[in-house]
Amino acid sequence: MKIFSVLTVTAFAFFANFARADMFIGGGFTLVDATAAGSGTAFGNIVVAGNGGTVTSIDSVTINGFTHTWIGDIFVDFRNVTTATAVTVRLAGPADATAANFNGSYTFSVNPALQTIDEAAFGKGELDDIAPGPYAIAGYGGGTLNGTRTDFNSMSNLAIDGTWQLRVIDFGQGDTGVITGWSFNATITAVPEPSSIALLGSVAIAGGFYGVRRKGRRTTQEGVT
Repeated sequence: MKIFSVLTVTAFAFFANFARADMFIGGGFTLVDATAAGSGTAFGNIVVAGNGGTVTSIDSVTINGFTHTWIGDIFVDFRNVTTATAVTVRLAGPADATAANFNGSYTFSVNPALQTIDEAAFGKGELDDIAPGPYAIAGYGGGTLNGTRTDFNSMSNLAIDGTWQLRVIDFGQGDTGVITGWSFNATITAVPEPSSIALLGSVAIAGGFYGVRRKGRRTTQEGVT
């Protein structure tokens, strides 16, 4: 019977390997400046198909070649828009008075050791750029207040297949910019192929049968003795 126990552990280890990290890459787009009529919205989509897994966690979102003057004018959102009701996580929503600029590539994640964009922009003016690099994500605080830190928890257990979107909303006229490309990293729990499940089932059954046969043989030998 010990053989069956070993095979069972092996099967669980096999299924655990279906959790994996992956990167999904999207193209660039030009930001849309606000007008007198209202805000300007620009976005880029990444369409994931044929994966079949679910999101264990969103690990980071990277925006490459991101330029925009006076970042207090904009919200930067990461979204899943597969269903009628989008799931949205704010990456950056600097306070309205924030005059610094985006100029480089930025990676956003949930990390208490990192600064938020709000914190990095404190004391900077119109001629100052936010240094490229990693930042913690944060919401909009309103007015001159820094926003609170946010997370990606609302996206856990979503299907990875679907449309993922980076959205930039501009609320102030006269400042614009571009994004040359973007990507996101996710840990995914994949659905095992039916053939893999069938194989594991066959192995487990065979192991159990062998264990029973072995036990029967041992009983016979003990009876002879």
